[in-house]
Amino acid sequence: MSYTIREDPYISCRRGGPGHDWDHISVSRRNQWGYPVSYRCPKCLSHRHDVYDVNGDLSVRSYERPGDWKDTERQWTTGEIRLELIRRSRRLKAVAS
Repeated sequence: MSYTIREDPYISCRRGGPGHDWDHISVSRRNQWGYPVSYRCPKCLSHRHDVYDVNGDLSVRSYERPGDWKDTERQWTTGEIRLELIRRSRRLKAVAS
């Protein structure tokens, strides 16, 4: 299923928006050369996996996205994402009034 920017359920997690709201989760994987740390975003259900070396520097970062994360007609620009978030914010304020 493809959707437009106005229908995009992940808009607030995409580039240019407020971003993910990462929660630390327990790590089920081990790494022989570093310290793994994992996070989950409750808004879009993405997972981020980081591995830090013995100095505490980030060595590896990877993501697991929901299956329909890329189900858009095209990739939005940062400006388009910001404008859509402003539109949604205004709609919520109008409904609350």
